[in-house]
Amino acid sequence: MHEIYTLGLLEKVEVLPWQTDYNFFDAFYLTARKILNETPPKSAELVSFFSYMPQYHQMTNSQFNYYLWWRGELEKKIFHPIEYCYILLHIYEILNLGSVISPIHGINRLADIWVEYRRPHNRLDKYMAEWLIDYCLIHKIGLTSDIPFPTARLEPIMSEIISTTTLPEFFLSVMGSNVNDYHTTYATGIAKQHYLSSKFYTENTSDLFEKHLPAALEHLYKAVNEQRNNSTQESITVIRDSYVGSVCAARAKRKIHVTYQPVSFHKNDEAILRAAARLAENYVRSALGARSRLSITNLEPTYQNTIAEYFAAALPEAYLSPEVQNTLIEKKYDAPDSGFDPIAAVAIEQESRKTAALLAPTEEEAAPTALPESQNSDDTIRAALCDIIVDDMQSFAARAAELLIMPTTLAEMINDIMLDIVGDIVLLIDEQENITFIHEYHAEVTKWLNN
Repeated sequence: MHEIYTLGLLEKVEVLPWQTDYNFFDAFYLTARKILNETPPKSAELVSFFSYMPQYHQMTNSQFNYYLWWRGELEKKIFHPIEYCYILLHIYEILNLGSVISPIHGINRLADIWVEYRRPHNRLDKYMAEWLIDYCLIHKIGLTSDIPFPTARLEPIMSEIISTTTLPEFFLSVMGSNVNDYHTTYATGIAKQHYLSSKFYTENTSDLFEKHLPAALEHLYKAVNEQRNNSTQESITVIRDSYVGSVCAARAKRKIHVTYQPVSFHKNDEAILRAAARLAENYVRSALGARSRLSITNLEPTYQNTIAEYFAAALPEAYLSPEVQNTLIEKKYDAPDSGFDPIAAVAIEQESRKTAALLAPTEEEAAPTALPESQNSDDTIRAALCDIIVDDMQSFAARAAELLIMPTTLAEMINDIMLDIVGDIVLLIDEQENITFIHEYHAEVTKWLNN
């Protein structure tokens, strides 16, 4: 299957079959097809279920019955509280059965899951912001009125997720938005992410934060883009590996080439807006009578003045010139002058060095490089090894990043385990840190993955 089409700002979308054949997720695909129309039980009790990469064969009968019951409730638009692994399993099911489940049903179910469960399970944003795009591009959702994009369902959360996706141009294209809408949504999303994490954001102060931080950042971003005089950039082409980080059978995986006209091509836009959000919070803190201030770095004076202009007009009681703010901060937080004793300072320094020497680990006590046992799981190793075999390096790198290690370190961990399984390493790491699978061990490794 090889398709080419155009969608809004996406000047060319080319969907290609996955180039590497593999079969270790075939069992998942076949089970998903088998149970797709299975009648759910009338009731079921929640049974805890955890897996780094949830699949059907890992579940007990009680867990499986609960999954079927919960999935049946979703059909009725009833969204019971549920553990993250059950949600992932159902998402994998939809992604894999794209040729069986109608795309209109699949996209609406994915949208429901994302909107209803993203708050208790905030990790969903990271994956769904990409998997939803892949699903839509593969199935041409939003291209015609026959399979519409669920705009009304997703619009309320768009300001929060537009800054997290690698292809915001897709959402603009399917939701009928323009570049100005994107700038507004992007600035609003950064503002919301910021104030939700502020210790001063409470039920009593929420009105000030929700009104003024998004408006201040929108005011700044509009000015920034006007200064750029609507400059344009040449189209960009990216290659996407579909469903990175998921359980995905070869028959459902695709290479997607996307050529698009970027709406925001200035790499430092996010840094500007995040620094501006800190400055905007300082003005809100001033209006609240709070004495502490966030530090402001890497924000040009021109941008600081633009934020100041907004608050001078919109919230005069918060407006203080930078000079006055700095003076107040210094007076409030300067330590009293108690004099300086150089002899005492030398004594303190010497004691500090002794203490540091006692605390420093010896060579035998050097920190281990292995991951904690909870992370060095069989599921993680299997998933990462699958990525290598199917040549999905994006997914492999993403798994390593989640574990806070380098891809080469993860590859070495796999080799250590494979020495016990097949008696040899199965991954080669060259001088440029490229990682490749040794195909002579394909049969042994596949057998282990399928166990």
